[in-house]
Order: sequence, then structure tokens, then C-alpha cells
Amino acid sequence: MNGLLDNPQVQYWRKTVLEKKWLIIAPMIAGGLFAMVFALLQPKLWSAAQTLVVRDAAIGQLDNQGRFSTIDDMQIAQETIVQATRSTPVVKKTLETVGPTRASSDFPSLDDIDTLRDRIAIAPPNGAEFGTTEVLILSVEGTSRDRAAKLASVLSQELQSALRRIRNSKAASVIAELQRAVELAQGDLNDSTAKLEAFERTVGSDLGELRSLNETASTDGKLQATNRQITDELRQAESKRDMLRELLQLLADSKDNPNKLLAAPNQLLSAQPALQRLKDGLVDAQLNKSRLLGRMNPDHPQVRAAVAAEKEVRENLLDELAHANIAVDNELRVNQALIASLTKQEQEVLGKLGGIAGMRAQYNNLASNVQERLQNLATAQKQLSDAKANLLGAESTSLITLVDSPVVGAYPVGPGRKLIVAAGVAGGLLIGVGLLVLTSPGPVQFGRRLSDKLWGKRASDHPDGPAAIVQPGGRRAADPPAPSPQPQASGRERRSGRGRRASDYSPTDGPPEGQPDRRGGGAPIPPLPDTGASPPMSDNPTSAQ
Repeated sequence: MNGLLDNPQVQYWRKTVLEKKWLIIAPMIAGGLFAMVFALLQPKLWSAAQTLVVRDAAIGQLDNQGRFSTIDDMQIAQETIVQATRSTPVVKKTLETVGPTRASSDFPSLDDIDTLRDRIAIAPPNGAEFGTTEVLILSVEGTSRDRAAKLASVLSQELQSALRRIRNSKAASVIAELQRAVELAQGDLNDSTAKLEAFERTVGSDLGELRSLNETASTDGKLQATNRQITDELRQAESKRDMLRELLQLLADSKDNPNKLLAAPNQLLSAQPALQRLKDGLVDAQLNKSRLLGRMNPDHPQVRAAVAAEKEVRENLLDELAHANIAVDNELRVNQALIASLTKQEQEVLGKLGGIAGMRAQYNNLASNVQERLQNLATAQKQLSDAKANLLGAESTSLITLVDSPVVGAYPVGPGRKLIVAAGVAGGLLIGVGLLVLTSPGPVQFGRRLSDKLWGKRASDHPDGPAAIVQPGGRRAADPPAPSPQPQASGRERRSGRGRRASDYSPTDGPPEGQPDRRGGGAPIPPLPDTGASPPMSDNPTSAQ
């Protein structure tokens, strides 16, 4: 430690500081006074924090109430809140409501608005990022605790009003777009309906058939039912015609042999009940005759009566066959005429159905177009109704929820007055030291380095300690040994010419005659005693001095 204090550098700067102490003290005093004035003039600012919970309605969503559907929507809403909070109308309205701190004619001025805007901060809690939480912290700084709390409360209310205006303006634009969409959908529906009406007029009375044909889930139309009925009647008429032809052929064959009539089926004779009864009577007469012949001889009166009865029935049957032949022939002609009429009706109905089927594609396109326009109109009207209902409901609710009341900190914001004064004094100290260094040239020679003084290996580096062991000829043991010292030559032996110093001549010798001393005409300096060898040269110029 003594070596450090004895260092020429330390001694020089200590002396310089003592001599120029006012160069340091003056900036310290000036910095302290300036900091004191600044601390006294600077108003204390108190910070009030208001917690907000954002709803998705803040960005004008008209369909999903409550929570946000995506993180991007939440981030957009929070950025909107930040911009609305720092907007000029909101800040100006807040200042007008709270009032000035002192009387002013132009309050709130642009400077007042900018000052309050700089004192407003809004961010997520606990250093979170926007979009990760629905909670925001609104911080406002005021010149007093009450003013900071009032600014935070009024600013929150103005923020709610501003967000409501933003949402209402956006909702109004959406409603206007939906109203325009409803008008366009209504116009398209009217045009499509007019085209469909014009086409239906051209169809006429077959419109029902066309609609039933176009609607797959509907029942058969009138023409289709008529066609089905005509087809059934035609099928029955053709079946009856075939039966009458067979009956007519049977009657023609039974004229020569009435027994063939007995083999005819009942279905064939159902159209001729007289023939059916005569056939049954002939069968009964034959059975009665056979029964009597089985018990009696042919000459028995009862047998004869049975034979006569059978003969009479056969004759009546032959007479009835002639009448039945005429009746069946007439009925066959009537049946053929009916078949021809039904065939004609069927062709007419099929022709109408073919024409309607040809118009079905165009009618289907027109009807589908009208149905689509009707659905578009219904959708637009529903969206418009929902938007109006949501807008009316949102006007009675808050778009941001205030959690409790504003909380004001226990201490003012920023450093205290003592810390400001201490910082001013420290700054003055630094300035004074800088001025001292700039105005002081410093020592010309410092000698050995300070590190050599502390940790050097030379004997001169430690004047108060033991001498360092130095190998002769070098610092390392491996260095070659130093040569033996040579005797110091005198001034005359070292120089071939005349020396300029008095020591260059022996006491008995003086300077050559005729050569006066160039240093002047003063008294001659006595020569130094010659010891025969000069002292060793030291590496430290300070110690050499």
C-alpha cells in the first residue's frame, strides 16, 4: 500500500486535486442546485390503473356474442381499443370532463391533449402480449391521487362511448349493405317471377299438369289420371271384344251341333243369360231322361215325356242361338266403336303430355330461378333482422367491462427528489473530474509502470523489500553468464578528441592552452573525484535522478 501511495502518478494527481479542488466542487454544487430546482419544479405524478375486460362486440361482431372466436379477432379488438383510448376526441372529452388543474382560457389546448396522451398507457397484465388475454390494464398519470383516479374513471367511460360509436357506425354500414342486398334480391325475384308468369300464360289450362310433372313428389295430374283411366277402359274393351268374337264363333258352331254349347264356359255365356238358362235346362232334361231310362224302359210314359221335354228344350235353344248370334254381332260392333274412340282419346292425351314434357325443362329452370331468388331474399332479410336486433341489444350493454374502480399507487411515479438531487451531484462530480483531466497536463515522466512497482522483479521496483534475485547476465537461469566488468576508462582514453567536461581531464591537466571554456567565463568547476569506475546504469530514470 505504501508503494502505491508513493507512486508519482498518485502523488501528482493528489496534489493536482488539492490545488484545483474548486474545479470539481463547483460543478458538483451547480449540478446539485440544478437538480434541486428541477426536483422542486417538476410536479409529482400519480398513476391510476383501471382493469378492463374486452368483449367481441367491441369490434362490431353481430353474430357471436361473448368470447372471441379466434386470437386474431381478440388482437384486432385490443388494438382498436388502444387507438381509441389515445385518440384526440377521447382525450379531449376526458380533459373537458375532469377540468384543468389551474384556470386557463383555451383549456384543453393541444399541449394539454398531447401531455395527457403521453401519460396514458394500456397493455395486457403481467407483460403478456396482445391477443393472449381478454384483460387489459389502463394506466393514467395525474398530478394528484384524486386527479389520477378521476382521469382513469372518466377515460374508461369515454372509451366505452367511443367504442360504442365505432361499433354503431360499423353496424350501420353493415345494415346498409344488408338493406341493399335485400333490395337487389327483391328486384331479382320480381324479374324471375315476371318471366315465370309469362311462361305460365302460354301453357294455359295444362299448367297444373306441367306443375305436377315438374314436382316429382306430387300426385298425378289430371291428364295423367285421364290417360290411366283411358288405358284401363281400352284394355277392358279389347278384352270384351275378344270374348264377343269367341262367343260369336261358338254360336256359329252351335247351330249345327247344339251339344258344343254345353261345353262352353260360363264366362263366355255370361253376356247371354237366356242361352245360359236354356243350356242349364237342356242339361237338366238330359239328366232327367237318363235317370228315368235307368229305372224304366223307353216306352214308359215318363220316359217319353222326358224325351219330349228334351227335344223341346233343344228346339228352343236353337231358336235362341239365332237371336243370340244377332245380339252378339251387334254388341261386337259397338265394342269396336268404343275401342276406336278410346284409342283416339288416348292419342290426344299422350300428345298433350308430350307437349307438356317438352316445356318441362324451361319451366323447371324458371321455377328453380324463382325459388333460388326467394331463398336469397329470405336469407338477406333474416340477416338484416338479426343485425338490427343485435344492434339494439348492444346499445344497452357495455362493450368493455370495468373491473372494480381505478387503483392509485401508494407512491408517485418516477424517482424521488432526493434521488434527483443525488443524481445531479454525481453528474457534477463527473463533469468536474472531466474538466480536471482536460485542464491538467499530467506528469511528464512516470518512471516504471505501476504494475512493475507492485509485482516487478527488479530491486529498484521494491525499495522497501528484499532485492529480487537476478541471475547475472539475464533474468532466467538458462541465460549465459555476464562478462567480467571492464575498468572504466578515463575521459581521455574514451574519446580521441578533446573533451568538453572538466572530468575529462586529470587534476594536474587543464584544458589545452588557447582553448577557453565554451560554457562561459565563470569560475572553473572543480573536477569530480575519479573512482576508477562509473556507477551502474539503472533502468528506472526516477531512481537515477
